Order: sequence, then C-alpha cells, then structure tokens
Amino acid sequence: MSTLSKPRKALPIAVLLIIVIHVCAVAVLDMENSPNIDECAHLVSGLHHWEFGQYDLYRVNPPLIRSLASLSCYLCGIRSDWQHADTHSLAARSEFLVGRDFLKKNGSRLFTAVSIGRLLLLPISCFGCFIIYSWGRKHYGHDAGVMTLVLYASSPDVLTWSASITPDMGSAIAAMATIWVSGRWMQKADTTDAIGLGIAIGISILAKSTLILLVPFFILVSTLSDFAIVRRKFGMPIIPLRRRAAGIVLLTLVALFILNLGYSFEGSLTRLGDFEFTSSALRGDFPADGESGNRFVGTVFEDIPIPLPKNFLRGLDVQKHDFERKKYSYLFGVQRLGGWYHYYAVAWLAKSTIASIIAAFFASLSLLHSKREVAFEEWVMMLFAGAYFILISSEIGFSKHYRYALPSCVAILFLSSRFFALSAESFAKRACIYALLFASIAETAVNYPSVHSYMNLLAGGARSKEKWLLDSSADWGQDLLRLKAWTDRNAKCQPLYLAYFGGRLNPPEYIGIVSVPVPKRQRDGSAPQLQPGWYALSVNLVHGLICSDSNGSDYTYFQRLQPTEFIGGTIYLYHITENQDAD
Repeated sequence: MSTLSKPRKALPIAVLLIIVIHVCAVAVLDMENSPNIDECAHLVSGLHHWEFGQYDLYRVNPPLIRSLASLSCYLCGIRSDWQHADTHSLAARSEFLVGRDFLKKNGSRLFTAVSIGRLLLLPISCFGCFIIYSWGRKHYGHDAGVMTLVLYASSPDVLTWSASITPDMGSAIAAMATIWVSGRWMQKADTTDAIGLGIAIGISILAKSTLILLVPFFILVSTLSDFAIVRRKFGMPIIPLRRRAAGIVLLTLVALFILNLGYSFEGSLTRLGDFEFTSSALRGDFPADGESGNRFVGTVFEDIPIPLPKNFLRGLDVQKHDFERKKYSYLFGVQRLGGWYHYYAVAWLAKSTIASIIAAFFASLSLLHSKREVAFEEWVMMLFAGAYFILISSEIGFSKHYRYALPSCVAILFLSSRFFALSAESFAKRACIYALLFASIAETAVNYPSVHSYMNLLAGGARSKEKWLLDSSADWGQDLLRLKAWTDRNAKCQPLYLAYFGGRLNPPEYIGIVSVPVPKRQRDGSAPQLQPGWYALSVNLVHGLICSDSNGSDYTYFQRLQPTEFIGGTIYLYHITENQDAD
C-alpha cells in the first residue's frame, strides 16, 4: 500500500462543502424536474404497499425504494383510486394505469408529492458520498478520498438518478455499501461480520432484484479468498474451512430473512409447483405464448418450498418475460426489435464525464500492471463491476435504459480512487489531476440542470444525443415543468402545439398547459401543412422513437426544421410564422 496522505485541517471542511453542494444540486432537480415515465407508478405502488400490505403492484422491482419515497403520501393522507389495480394477472403492469388514476385524483398535487418523495431519498445519495470518500481515504489517503468524492458528486448520472423515484441509485449505493462492509468478513469470517454482510446483501436485494447476484458472488469470492495463492498475495489470514462454510450459510440465511421481512413474508416458502409463470424460462415451452405454466410441475422440484417472497419470484418471472417478448431499442440512430450486447458500454462512454473515463482507464491499468500494492477489496469491487455489467449486457431482449448499469458505473467511480493516488507522486501529476477534476465539474455545471440528457464532448455534447441514445437514457419526460414555466413567461406565444413524450401517463393539461396536438405525418407518408404557431416536441418523438405514444415516424418530418429554442435538454421548440410544408 502506498503511503497515505496525512489529513489536513481543511479536508473535513472540503468534504462537508462538497456534500452540501451535491445535496443542493440534487434537491433543485428534485423540485424542478417533472415526473418521469416511471415515477408516478413507483410512487403509487409504494402507497399501495403501505395501505394494503400487498406487493403485487410493480412487482418487477422490490419495494424498498418506492416505499421510502411514498411514506410522506401515506402519512399525509394522500390516497389514490385503486379500480385498475390488477393484483391477480401474472404479467399485468397495472401500476401505470394506477399511476394515471393517481394523477387524475390528485391533479397538480401529484407533482408536489413526487418532489417530496424524491427529497426523502436524499439521505441515500448523502450516504453514497460518505462511503466513496471513506473508500478512497482507506486505500489511498485523504486527498484521494476527496478527489474521488468530487468525481462522484459531480457525476451527471449520480445527480440524475439521485433525483428520481426509481431503484437505480439506491441499488447502486446499497451494492457499494455491501462491498464496503465485506472486507472484515473476508479477513476474519466472524459471526458478527457474516450477519452484517447478510443484512447488507438483503437490503441490496430489496432495492433491486438483480442484486440477488450478490449471494452467489460473495460465496464465490469467499471461496477464492481462501486459496493459498490469494492469501499470500494479499496477506490474508488462514480461515478454517468449517468457519468459512458456516459463515456463508449464516450470511445467506440472514440475507433471505431481510428480503422476506421487506415483503412482510408474503407467500414465503410457497411450493415451487404452486407458482404460475409467464416467461418461457420458467413456464416451459409447452403452453402457448401468453399462457401461464410451470416447467417444474411433475418433476422432483415441485415440492421444494421456495425461501423467497412470492411476488419477488413473480417479479423475476415478469421481468424475464418482458425481455423475451423483446422491445424496440435505439442506438446510433438505429432502431430494431431487441437490443445489443455493447449497448451499456457505448452508453457509458457517451454519458460519463471525460475525467471519469480517463480516471477509470488509468485505474484499471494500475490494478492490472502496476507494482503498487492492491487491496483485496479493490479486486472484489472490480469483479463485481465486471460481473454485473456482463449480467445486464447479456439480456438483449431490449436495450433502452442505461440506468440499469448504474451499480457497475458507480463501482467504477469507486475504483477511480486508485488513479487519484498518483497526485501524491509529483507536482505535475497533481496539476493534471486537478485540471481533470475542474473540467469534470465544469462539464456538469454547463449542462446543469439538464444533466439527465447529458452527453460528453466526445459524443458531441447534449445536442447530439439523438446520434447515440434516446428513451430514458436521454429523454424521459423530465422537462414538462420547464415547458410550463416557458408558457407562463410567454403567454402571448399562441397557439401552442405539443407532442410530449410521456403525455399518455402524465398529461400536460394537469399542470395547466393549454395546447393543441401536433399534426402527425399523413397516411401517404407526406408531412402535413403546418399552421402558424409554436410547436413543442420531445426529442424522442422528433427522432422517431417507437413507443406507445408514437409509431416512430409520426413527427420525424420536424427533423427538416431548425428549432427556435431548446427547453431543458429534451423539448425542441419551433416557431412557424406562415403555412409551411415540412417536406
């Protein structure tokens, strides 16, 4: 291990200042971003959990994050209309219909409820700041800890998903905290360490179902840590096989207990043969597509009690079913049914700050080739980042949501602390690193508050996002409130024609936007004649994203026109002064 830098008196103040700035930046996004496509559904599903103690709604994700976000709604007596809450159909995604009912019942109050729900999740982001600083300080000293914290706190991805009621940021922080506390277990394998690690794993799975990967991951890593070659390389003590095996069993049982506790033990220990599945992976190939089944019925496995909550396993099945059905995906201006193995790698290169890409590159080289001592926890972090990235990249039923890769992306930020250790070696290296950090902050600041649609300069900047990514990786309906502010400032700019991505779930009229639908492309493929007025269109629709709100080509004729103004990072505004044929 390199010599760690001694703490200076100004460092605690610097750390506190960075965290305060980060919290303020997230809080502003909490209040100014309109609800994205999924947030109303998450919020109302969490409210349903509190009110009925059931976990059928939004079962494709565990309930922890949305339950925290919806607590204020429950305590303040905000309720919804549950007439469309389908808790029986296996593959039903009725949370989106219920989310729309929630909006109809509460009107503009919903936007306040979403903002408060986001603010309730702020401690998760603060905790992320704390553990990334602690990670860098532990391995490479206080200076490296502060620099890594700056990179994390100014990351557009971290800011974006810290200000959203989705499980992505919470799951990333939970996974990092789990790896952070796993060090003592690797070294000692004490009972208390096994219990602590099991609790952390259980909480992580309650944040995101894909983090069930952590159970086999830590079983494998624990086994590897007991190999003689690993013990010699990392100076790890010999752990008796019996104690290690007992610890693995204990942490697994604790993780399962925490997971079941989060679901109020709903349907725990149900026989495998009593489930009905919709994905071909679990249903089998014999029932017709769209019918349920169970490939385990009639086998030796049907009587096995499953130690998982019923809706957790059902959620895994529905999510697998969604991938099997395939959806249209967008990358490099191309749409196709199904996804790409390289989607998340491309998205990371386009949406990470240049400083974080450089830091990750040199940190990886240092881990693989440097003579500098490497801590076993760093290898664990790197293995997790790679394993999780491979897991999500292997599902190519669709490639739409870069946020799915957030646990791996945040893990890469943690590993960057190794790069910042170079700052202690010479004045020149320190100056270069400071310049990179300043550039990272400046790049984010220039794009703030439109960090959701951020693309780095290598990708051409935010105005070039359609050349790379669309959908939730760029435009998820987050700028509706900014459009409302524009209409309030420009009341004379009438009529307003609007094609808003997400309008089916979050109708603009509910916050007082008066508009006329934008004419769609005519049946013969020609562009309609546009009447004088102001035309506001979401970038997803201008560039032909195939979705429930559009068939893909409805509004692409606007690509021939030059926007007059950009609202946020996702709404293009056109001013038509006379009858104009877009072709």
